[in-house]
Amino acid sequence: MADLEELGVKDLPLKDRIFAVSDHAAPAPTMQFAAAQKLWRDFYRDHGVKVFDGGRGVSHLVLCEEGIALPGTLGIAIDSHGPTMGAVASYIQPDETTLAWVRPRAQRANSEFKVYETDEDFVYDQIHEVDVTGIEPQIAVPHKPDDVMAVSMVAGRKVDQAYIGSCASGRLEDIAAAAQVLKGRKVHPDVRLIVTPGSREIQLAAARAGYLETLIEANAIVTNANCGACPGLHGGILGPGEVAITSITRN
Repeated sequence: MADLEELGVKDLPLKDRIFAVSDHAAPAPTMQFAAAQKLWRDFYRDHGVKVFDGGRGVSHLVLCEEGIALPGTLGIAIDSHGPTMGAVASYIQPDETTLAWVRPRAQRANSEFKVYETDEDFVYDQIHEVDVTGIEPQIAVPHKPDDVMAVSMVAGRKVDQAYIGSCASGRLEDIAAAAQVLKGRKVHPDVRLIVTPGSREIQLAAARAGYLETLIEANAIVTNANCGACPGLHGGILGPGEVAITSITRN
């Protein structure tokens, strides 16, 4: 941002298509983060760019909820998990369930979109069918996401923290599943369970459905909507030697 000003950039092109979302380290855990975020907010607001701030949630979810990222549109994001909002190098034609969710949001945002349909006479070059019915549930272990093994290989391993949230698993259905498991139960006293809704919209829906009450009664820690511990900045950082089980995008 400072570089742009130093280069003499006075106005941002396509600023009506730029959206700034405060989701990492939100709210700021240190004075340094707070100072950087203030610089960030001031720059975008001064240039007339829409800012989603104050616990609105993770950008990939917010842009979909706000009717900004739509079927057939191209979104450019600096975050490595941007693919969680439609796809990068492929196109999946949305079904009616998806369109029923998208249409009212697009109308609310006065946005139009086009569904690109596959030609009726289209023939795929190759078709691969993979039978996963006999595969045991898998888990990725540090320090690489592709270091995957069967859950039974780590069965019995003591965990210090369990984490549900971020753009990958902070959706309403994820929180609902957790509440269903924990209803009438308590989190083990030696384990911290942290739940971070992916967006404020999800947080409100989970509150209205009673899911957050169930989780809190089970002694879970429910945070505001943000990226949480996923980027390793706050909201559930591990101590030396601690073990966590999570459903976030980083391990």
